[in-house]
Amino acid sequence: MYSGLGIIDSSYTFQGIDEGSYILRASGAGGCIVQDTVILNAPFNPLVMSTNISDVSCYSGADGQIGVLIENGLEPYTYYIDGVENLDPPPYDSLFTRLTAALMSLQC
Repeated sequence: MYSGLGIIDSSYTFQGIDEGSYILRASGAGGCIVQDTVILNAPFNPLVMSTNISDVSCYSGADGQIGVLIENGLEPYTYYIDGVENLDPPPYDSLFTRLTAALMSLQC
């Protein structure tokens, strides 16, 4: 909460606050107090995932790749394949390499 900040100004911008309901109070030099409730909503911003797949080059090969592109949402993203996090540093964390032919599950 931002209670008791003692801000002395005709305007103030709060930054870095989460979505939710807030009660704002202001008082003037004459002692009059005004109050209002403000509801801050987070915008609907669904993640959109697209993939770029390179199949293995031969039977029993292990040179397949999957590149993942995420749009929207808030970074940083964490990438998983079959429940295992890719620990490579960005931007390589969205690229899975040395894959064999198999059915895999990607999560972000």
